[in-house]
This record gives sequence, structure tokens and C-alpha cells, in this order.
Amino acid sequence: MTRKIWTLFVLSLAFIVSVAGFNLSAQTSVTGDWKASVEDNSKINLNFERRSEKGGKHQMGQTYDFAELGLTREQVMGGGPVRFSLVREAGTIDCEGSFQNGKGSGTFRFTGSQSFVSAMKSRGFDFEAESTWKKGHLSEDRVFSAAALNVTTALADDLLSAGFGKLQVDDLFKAAIFKIDSAFMREMKATGFPNMDMGDLVRSCRLSNARRDHRDVRAASRTRRCVPRDRAARTCGATAGCRARRIPPG
Repeated sequence: MTRKIWTLFVLSLAFIVSVAGFNLSAQTSVTGDWKASVEDNSKINLNFERRSEKGGKHQMGQTYDFAELGLTREQVMGGGPVRFSLVREAGTIDCEGSFQNGKGSGTFRFTGSQSFVSAMKSRGFDFEAESTWKKGHLSEDRVFSAAALNVTTALADDLLSAGFGKLQVDDLFKAAIFKIDSAFMREMKATGFPNMDMGDLVRSCRLSNARRDHRDVRAASRTRRCVPRDRAARTCGATAGCRARRIPPG
């Protein structure tokens, strides 16, 4: 190969690499609309929506602390124009719009982080590959979802440390949504089911949460059925003045 041909080959390769990098950067830029409302006077429920080129809708909703968004409760309840950002390892979601009586709306622009995509790929999580969980889920949507759900390399490292076999990008989303970590994975593995996958872990987590919620409801029911003999009594505890009807444990 002559020096001239070699030089052309190197330049062509550099051009292909630069174009590929440009396309990825463009892919990880997402725009759309947001709506928000105050939840329990301490958090804000934020919903993102964007339309695809084919007219489809992509929606993502999550509850955040005011501080995560750089907002204050006074700003949200007081009303008026706002600008705020959700800064995450996967990228930054910049929002602008307005609030009125605790409800807000506006537009957003998400800029993904190439270093996050590369760091995840080095760990075996390829955000540029097609989703196995949701066919046609584009790479920019997946990186945006990672930012909204706060999927991080620390989460990936933690899950991998449990030695649960091959994990996919979609497993990171499930773990972030259902708060699954390596401790829970090891606990389930120790119960005698070593071949569980992330889907099994999610089902186990949901069942565990449902049982806990059921116990909380039954405990609250016991408290409500505990009728003080003294009408002037304001509280009901383990006292002689409380005629509680015992409920068999379920």
C-alpha cells in the first residue's frame, strides 16, 4: 500500500469515526413537553412527553424532591415562569415553563452524556443496541429514561457484584424502578432459587411490597377497631381503658 493510499485510508477512517460520534450526539438530544403537580406538599410529580417522527407518544413520569430539580415549594405554589434542570450521570434535562396553583407545564430539552454511554458499554450494557424489553426503543429514549430514573454506573456495578449472570440494559431500568440492589439479589439467591432472572426478582419484590402493605393495612385496621371506654380518651394504647377486639393474625 503506497503512502498516498494509506493516507486516504486513515483520513477516511477518521471521517467515519467523527460522523459516527456526531450521529450519536444528535441521537441523545431529546425535546418534548412536561407537566407537573405537587404531591403531598413535599415532592413534585413530573411527567415528560415527546412525540416520535411517526406520531407515537413516549411518556415518562417520576416523583422528585424539589431540591433535585433546583426548585422550591414557594416557586411552585407561588406561580409564574420557571427554569429548572434535572442533572444526572446519563445527561441533563433542561426545562422551562410556568406554574400556577401547584400545577405546571412547559417544554424540555435533554442532552445525553456520551461518557455515560461509553462507561456503561465497558460494563457490558450497550445503550445503542436495540431494546430486548421494548422493541423499537431507540437509543436516545433509553439514555433519556436512564436520566429520568437515575440509572447510574454505580447501580450497574452494584448489580453486577451480585453475580447474577448476564444483565441487560432493560434490567437496569427494572432495578431502578423497583429499588432492587445487590443485597436483595443475594438474599433471593440464598433462598434456594439461584437461577432467577430480573423478571423473577421484580415479581418477588412486588409480592414482598404487597405483603408489607397488607400488614400495614391490617395494623391500621386494628388501631381503628380499638375503642376507648373513656370517650374523653384521645389515644389508644396498651392501657386498661382500651377495649380492643383482637384480630387473629392472617
